[in-house]
Amino acid sequence: MKKLQIMIVILLFCFSYKGNAQVFHLADKFKNHLEMNNLNGKVKSIKEYRYKLTFNANDTIKPKKVIDMYFITFYNEQGNIIKSAQYRKDASICRLEEYTYNDNNRVTLYRDSSSDIPNSGMQTTIQYNKAGNRIDETTINIRKNQVLATKTYTYNSKNQLASMTNHIDYGNQTDQTFYTYDSESNIVESRQKTNGGENISKTSYFPKSKLASKITISSFDKTYYISYTYDKYKNVISSTKHFGNEKIYSGDELKEYEYDKFNNWIVSKDFIISQEGVKYKTNSRKEREIEYY
Repeated sequence: MKKLQIMIVILLFCFSYKGNAQVFHLADKFKNHLEMNNLNGKVKSIKEYRYKLTFNANDTIKPKKVIDMYFITFYNEQGNIIKSAQYRKDASICRLEEYTYNDNNRVTLYRDSSSDIPNSGMQTTIQYNKAGNRIDETTINIRKNQVLATKTYTYNSKNQLASMTNHIDYGNQTDQTFYTYDSESNIVESRQKTNGGENISKTSYFPKSKLASKITISSFDKTYYISYTYDKYKNVISSTKHFGNEKIYSGDELKEYEYDKFNNWIVSKDFIISQEGVKYKTNSRKEREIEYY
């Protein structure tokens, strides 16, 4: 069974500073990366292909798939990521992520490097308090041994993450994110205050459930919504990004998923809603090959 946990990973280039690839401060409430990433069974590795599709004029012929890039992620038997590599379409590696853990199965060192430049990239060290809560992170430029960013965390009386402060040294920027919970310990609001304004994310859940029904995201002067549908196994079968309001309008984005026998998604297809209210295929598609222990 799956619970929808929200983790956003943005890979705009083969290598650029973007903070940590994993949402570290939310990872600690999960047993391991498998649980965090909604994966079932004893996953050993995942190969994820990202395709660019081409269609003919009337869309009657099966689309041609061209690999844009692909990723291979390896998990240990405790369910945590050992390393993850990003490959170009010519099969050359352009990025490598590596993890080190302590005896409590918590990440203590994270390294994100480019294979094209020796000793390049970033390294993040993470410290915890006696309760096992993450309290600070320091990210450095490996080649220059220069601090890029620091993060600190606070917790409420229920041992829930209350706030995160992120300071980016090279731009002298500081932002703070504050978290609010419901009675089921679900995050219902995160409010990020930055030098340029405020970003607010609000999540609604189905009754007596940890399944998200809708997320409302307000970024400066823009607001959009993401809604979800599930199958009987609590897998997300579709998500819709609404740019107008909660109704479906032209230009809204739709994702649909297919699953294997372990209820892990193996195909993700993107669509755009047309003016007539019907879904139109886009040129983006993801497929995963999952190996189990």
